[in-house]
Amino acid sequence: MWVLRDGIVVTGTLSCVIAILVKSVYGLFYMCTDLMYVILFPQLTCVLWIGFTNTYGALTGYALSLFLRVAAGDTLLGIPVLIQFPFYTEADGQLFPFKTLTMIVNFVAIISVSAFTRLVFRRGWLSTRWDVFNVMTREEDAKRAEERGESLMMKEREGSNRDPGYEQNEKMKLRDSHFQ
Repeated sequence: MWVLRDGIVVTGTLSCVIAILVKSVYGLFYMCTDLMYVILFPQLTCVLWIGFTNTYGALTGYALSLFLRVAAGDTLLGIPVLIQFPFYTEADGQLFPFKTLTMIVNFVAIISVSAFTRLVFRRGWLSTRWDVFNVMTREEDAKRAEERGESLMMKEREGSNRDPGYEQNEKMKLRDSHFQ
C-alpha cells in the first residue's frame, strides 16, 4: 500500500509542477500524447500481446524511454537538448524521428530484459530469492490456474467474489429481454 500511496503523491506533485510550468493547454495535450506514444504504448502492447514480458522489462523500458525522451529536449518545458540526434540544428531542433526511435527502444528493452530475466530465473543462474517483483511466483500461479480452467484476471466460478446483487441483476435482465 505504501508504494501506491507514494506513487499517488509523486504523480500529483509532478502533475502540479508540469501544469504550472506549461504555458498553454495545447502544450499539455501535445506533451501527454507524446508520452503516451513513447512510454505507455509499448507497455500496453507488450502486456496485452507478448505473454512473457514482466515487470523487470517494463521498468527497464520505462526508465530508458523516459531518459531518451527527456534527453532529446523539449521547448515546451524548457528542457535543454542533451542528446543531439542526426540532422539536429540549433535553428530547427531535432529533425530526426527520435520519438519513434525511443518507442522502438522501449519495445526492445521490454522484450529483451523480460526474456533475459525469465531465462536467468528459470535456469537457476539466479535464485528466485532475488526475484523482488515475484515474477516467477506469479507465472507459476497463472500456470496452475490455467490448468484448473481458471483465470486469475476474472474469477467467475460459483461463490467467488461476485456482487451480492448479481443474481438479482441477472433475473432483471432475463425479465427485461422477455418483454422486448
